Amino acid sequence: MNIEPFNGLKIDLTANRMFASNYTEYFTANEDGTLPEEDLRGRVYSGNFSMSYISLLTAFEKIDNQVESSDAFEKLKNVYRKTISQRLAENYEAASGITLPDDTANVGYKTGYGPTSQEVLIPAFLAAYGGGNPEGVGLNAIKSILEVMPNWQVRFDGLGKIEALQKYVNSIVMNHSYRSTYSVGSFINNPFYYEAMSGVPDTIDLQGNFMVESNINMVSINENFSPLFDINMDWKNSLTTRVEYKRSRTVAMNMANTQVNEVNSAEFIVGAGYRFNQVPLIINRREFSSDLNIRLDLSMRNNRTVIRKLEDLSGSEITAGQTIFSLKAAADYMLGNKFTVRVFYDQRLTTPYISNSYPNANYNVGFSLTFTL
Repeated sequence: MNIEPFNGLKIDLTANRMFASNYTEYFTANEDGTLPEEDLRGRVYSGNFSMSYISLLTAFEKIDNQVESSDAFEKLKNVYRKTISQRLAENYEAASGITLPDDTANVGYKTGYGPTSQEVLIPAFLAAYGGGNPEGVGLNAIKSILEVMPNWQVRFDGLGKIEALQKYVNSIVMNHSYRSTYSVGSFINNPFYYEAMSGVPDTIDLQGNFMVESNINMVSINENFSPLFDINMDWKNSLTTRVEYKRSRTVAMNMANTQVNEVNSAEFIVGAGYRFNQVPLIINRREFSSDLNIRLDLSMRNNRTVIRKLEDLSGSEITAGQTIFSLKAAADYMLGNKFTVRVFYDQRLTTPYISNSYPNANYNVGFSLTFTL
């Protein structure tokens, strides 16, 4: 959907839902070559799922070089899993008429829906990192089309049309974009799953949880502000300036080892450019006159990867991450209509967070010649 509330402001809304499934079945013929009326062996139902999502309420957790346990993770670990366990037990009782006893090994949980249950972990994860209410979050991993949430992209260029500013600038363009996706990496049917007559699960796994109909390895939320804000200004005096801030994160819940992997990134960029009109240049006694374009960009990027363990007392551990400072400068000059010379300087300084990596610096200096046919 494209919305233009007033002149200069444009909003693009997008929403999507993708569900893919595969069904495979193998038949074994009888001795006389005919197929059996029913053969339950070899039936495999698998697939994956993703949809647009909104996880704004937890998007701005602090990114630093400390391995601190985030608020979202603390809610997932200590509160939300218990709430989801109680809700699942209530649904079980309503369907079967059987009241599940308290889990004596895990205080606050109901038998069959313990802290490592897939049915408990996924809704609790979505409530914690999506900023939702554990009492109201959907309990199914595969969401319906009614649960799809829109993402957006905003562009505003109205400031440059203000008469007082037109004396100084040709244009002012502001951009903002938000993208968030909830994904189920893959699912596959559980051949050991059985239901009672009332439709509730009827088998228990080795961890004391009810077996699930489909096994899911991982669910994740991928969120991007690209950019959170971006301001581009074209000044009357041939100067251009740019300020941009971007954030992104990927949070994944692994069912096999009950741990959360967080990858966070933030980047701040400041840039400026200037055009010198008709700069004279003499090369080998030949005189040229063309515009000289100079560009300078500074950026500071901070990214971090942390593993947070739900059932391990060792807590959180940073596994990768660094702070990156970048400086880029370039000058372009046209030697005719089809020939351009460019001089550039790139500097990149990296400071890692973990002790088994070391700070390093990369420099790239030189010139390039471009001929356009």
